[in-house]
Amino acid sequence: MGLLALLVRLTVRGVVRWWSPVLVLAGTVLMGASLDFMPVGAVLYLAAFRPVITGGQNRLRAVPSGA
Repeated sequence: MGLLALLVRLTVRGVVRWWSPVLVLAGTVLMGASLDFMPVGAVLYLAAFRPVITGGQNRLRAVPSGA
């Protein structure tokens, strides 16, 4: 639920699109239904967090830790 809450906050701020929290929710529901869907859930998580990882561009960037 924490990942979902963080993605909703990023969506409200306009950092990620509306489908990122939806993909995390779908991946969580699938993995909760059966562990056979874990690879599918992992792909959904990766797709949901791609804008966060790449910074909205098609290249990787360093994410500051805040320390």
